[in-house]
Amino acid sequence: MARSADLPLRVLPSRPDVRRRRTARDPFEVRLTEQQEQELAAWLSDELQHALDARSAIIMPDGLIDYWHALYEQRRRVGLGPWPGAADLASYIVTEKVDALRARLMKTIFVEPVWVVEGWGEAAKRAPIVEEFHQWKVEEERLQSKLGRVLHLALIEGTGILETVERVERRPVRRQGMFAVRTAPDGSVWLNEQQEPVVLVGEDGRYVPAEGDQPAVSMVYREILPVRRGPQHRVISLRDFLVLPGHAQDTDECWGYAKRFWKRLPELRALEDQGVYRNVDKLGLQGEREQHEAQLPIGQQVAPQDGATAEKELFSVLLLADLDGDGMEEWYEVTLSKLHRVLLRVQHADLDLPRYRLFRPFPRPTSVYGYSFAEKLSTLAEEHTALRNMIADRSALVTNAPIKRVQGALWDPDTQPFGPRAVIDVRDPNEVQPMDIPDVPVSAVQREAAVFTASERLSGLNDVAAGINPDTKRTLGELQLVTEQSFVRLEESLHYCQEELEDLFTVRHELWLRALEADPLAAGGFVPEHVVRSLELRGSSLAAGHFTADLLRGPFRGKPRGSVETADLNRMRSDFNGLVAALTGMAERFPVVGQLLMRPEAIRALLEELLRVYRVRDRQAFLLPPGEFEQLFAAQAPSGMEGAMGQLPPGMAATNIIPPGMGRLPGGLPGMAGAPGGPLPPALAALLQSGGAETGSVQ
Repeated sequence: MARSADLPLRVLPSRPDVRRRRTARDPFEVRLTEQQEQELAAWLSDELQHALDARSAIIMPDGLIDYWHALYEQRRRVGLGPWPGAADLASYIVTEKVDALRARLMKTIFVEPVWVVEGWGEAAKRAPIVEEFHQWKVEEERLQSKLGRVLHLALIEGTGILETVERVERRPVRRQGMFAVRTAPDGSVWLNEQQEPVVLVGEDGRYVPAEGDQPAVSMVYREILPVRRGPQHRVISLRDFLVLPGHAQDTDECWGYAKRFWKRLPELRALEDQGVYRNVDKLGLQGEREQHEAQLPIGQQVAPQDGATAEKELFSVLLLADLDGDGMEEWYEVTLSKLHRVLLRVQHADLDLPRYRLFRPFPRPTSVYGYSFAEKLSTLAEEHTALRNMIADRSALVTNAPIKRVQGALWDPDTQPFGPRAVIDVRDPNEVQPMDIPDVPVSAVQREAAVFTASERLSGLNDVAAGINPDTKRTLGELQLVTEQSFVRLEESLHYCQEELEDLFTVRHELWLRALEADPLAAGGFVPEHVVRSLELRGSSLAAGHFTADLLRGPFRGKPRGSVETADLNRMRSDFNGLVAALTGMAERFPVVGQLLMRPEAIRALLEELLRVYRVRDRQAFLLPPGEFEQLFAAQAPSGMEGAMGQLPPGMAATNIIPPGMGRLPGGLPGMAGAPGGPLPPALAALLQSGGAETGSVQ
């Protein structure tokens, strides 16, 4: 049969029956009977309720989480004063210490690059490329703001939850092809009401391609395809996160993680049409989002929910179970309504990696949750609050002392107000007298100072570490010693966070690899110029002009950069100056060290470190790619230098020696022929001289 003429543009999901079947994944990948669905929904609903009950003292309204946030926000105690107009102050200890520690953690963690990438085998050559790729994508993901928020919650709530999922966007794509048409028993082509051939649709909701001499039509159609865009991060409060079972003491005992969220009914129906959820019609029409008491003081109220604005409370459970009956437990993603006990989705976990990262700066030995930093300071904050209001009230009484008036006295304060240059009528001088109130006792002031001292002991942050100029006069050495020990104490909390960052790199790397495999140009194209330049300076380049999946594929490990160096800028500069001074001493005593310092690789490494610790923004203006850097050295080295410098170590060419007149080491290099002192480039000579003069100083 001859093929018919081309048909006009068709939109694949135009039919309701096709749209529902047209999805890459079935919302119920695990085939369950209706009774099995009901049993699974009932069991998970009961487990969620048990976990909520176990954590009710912490996550419920007016629980400990609300209390810890109130301490940080310094919420006022409205109406609790001893008299109208009394002091209504809150302690700022928790706010100060949390902000100082969060800033310390962020400064140490979020350096450039965030992760130092290591590779094994053949992948080691591509480690610089992978490192530059992830540093570029960190900015695109807005990871800094996410980490700041999750660390803030970790310090206040004890555990900060960072969820990393794959960001998938749907994009329409125009396609053209030959597709089979439906035929009658007699072999004729079926036509629709518009007298067009009826195109066959397969079980997956797609048009069936024509094969051989099968009757077909040429058709252009529009298909909506999911596009992978790499990782996406969400910060979750402990109010909306549960570990199953609720009594788990270690992550090895956990068989599930649950996240609570809300979605409007129109959104749920749209997702059901796209094939993401099912059973949305069983959720009812009433809104389920309740007012949280902790949101009232900060001006957040739940708006009326009716019709299109009705929000449904849902739980997304990452579950380790054997749902398919193969005798092996696997990770599943289950979405359900606990209130209605209805399953909306049961799928295999798409990513065989941990989705949730639990940041616990102060881990609790007997629980998967950590200690709250605000909780550690809560009693001191309460004591400081009481002292602040006590001192303020007494100071107000002393400054504006009440007036004693004899009953039946002539003076009426309403007709003759008391104030400057006021005239008060009295019959007797004793009719009106000021009340004598002693000033704030010294013991109260000393008690307040003792509270601050105790807060430093508990938090590990003194005034200098918190960025405050202390009133106590100490020497520079004492301040440096105390601050250094304060940082040492906080290093433990920092390392706990860095362990989670290593796992976060693994998840991000896998998600970006999948994005590059799906669409290399969308995920790895349009590389910024500074990334290309940085790769050239490290001796690498992009052969295809953009990042590809082959460049990221391999055994790589991302180690947080902040875990291998200090975040104190003055300390880094002091360490660098000390290194240069130590190299100077070594070069004076050992000729081999001096010869090693003349190599272009050593000069370039020192120059790059110098530009980094002294925060030179345009480092590319001072550095050249490794190949060009060596060519520059070769062009400056005259011939016959081997004889002038004496016997060279094996493998060291004459081009690696700097010509005379470009600087010398102080005191010369023993054992080297020629002029006294081995020649050095001016940049390194200046570094050695400045380093020797400033050894041990803090810039």
